[in-house]
Amino acid sequence: MTKPTTGAKSHVRCGNPDCDWGMPLSSFGNGNLSQFREHCIERHGLRPGDTERLYWFDLERLTLTLLNADAAFSRYTIQMARVGAAKLRSLPQRTAAFIEPMECLAVARLPDAAPGWVWEIRLT
Repeated sequence: MTKPTTGAKSHVRCGNPDCDWGMPLSSFGNGNLSQFREHCIERHGLRPGDTERLYWFDLERLTLTLLNADAAFSRYTIQMARVGAAKLRSLPQRTAAFIEPMECLAVARLPDAAPGWVWEIRLT
């Protein structure tokens, strides 16, 4: 197991704030869920026979938490609904409409490349 650097987005971390468990995101997959479960048994007192837990993977924070099935839909669903509603209210309101796609213009010379730009050639 690897300890992630604080704030790093390259690791999946345990959802408990006082826990230092983590693994590289590049090696995260189905086989690692059993490793995370073993971590919860050893570190957080999860009973080995407890099969009623749900895996909660927070994509924004890149954390993984085993939730009690009853608490999962009360605490986290309400919290995520509040966050989603706040984000939605912060967006500008607009009437739904079709927006015409931008057409490419032919140029004799390409401008100097800026960092982060990608040039694509379109043959029609």
